[in-house]
Amino acid sequence: MEKQCPTCGHRLLGTFQVEDLAKGAYSAYGLSTNNKNFRGEEMPTWEALPLPIQTAWKAAAKSVFDVIT
Repeated sequence: MEKQCPTCGHRLLGTFQVEDLAKGAYSAYGLSTNNKNFRGEEMPTWEALPLPIQTAWKAAAKSVFDVIT
């Protein structure tokens, strides 16, 4: 059963929030590509990413979490 953070309402996965996992994955991607996106352009900060892109990273992070747990 999924839990929600009592403060902000984000879904919690164990002690992790989906967004925290997505941010970590996005950061790792940046570290592995010298902070360049697939076009070779500088990656924006997480906060500057458009919402649909943040949502896609969250979906990917949740999918990985579901596979490993």
